[in-house]
Amino acid sequence: MKKKELSNEIISAINNEIEQLNAVSDLGNTLRRQVTKSQRNIIKLLEKELKLVVKNHYRNLWLAVGMSVFGIPLGVAFGMSFDNIGLLGV
Repeated sequence: MKKKELSNEIISAINNEIEQLNAVSDLGNTLRRQVTKSQRNIIKLLEKELKLVVKNHYRNLWLAVGMSVFGIPLGVAFGMSFDNIGLLGV
C-alpha cells in the first residue's frame, strides 16, 4: 500500500473507519467486533478499488472452493463405489 497512490476517496473512507473505531467506548467484546468489522471493510475497499489483496488470498479462496466442490463429492463417490468410506479423504 505504501507504493500505491491512494485517491482522496479511499483515504477518507479509511479515515472514517478509523474514526468509527476510535468512537467505541467499550473495551470488551464490542471493541473486538468493531476492530474486526473495520479491518474487513478496509480490506474489501482496497480489494475492490485498487485490486490489492492480502498474501495468499486467492490460494485460500480456491482451496476452500476446491475442497467443497471437487474433493468431498469425489471422495464420497469413490468411497461408496468401493464400499470403503475411508476413501473420503482422496
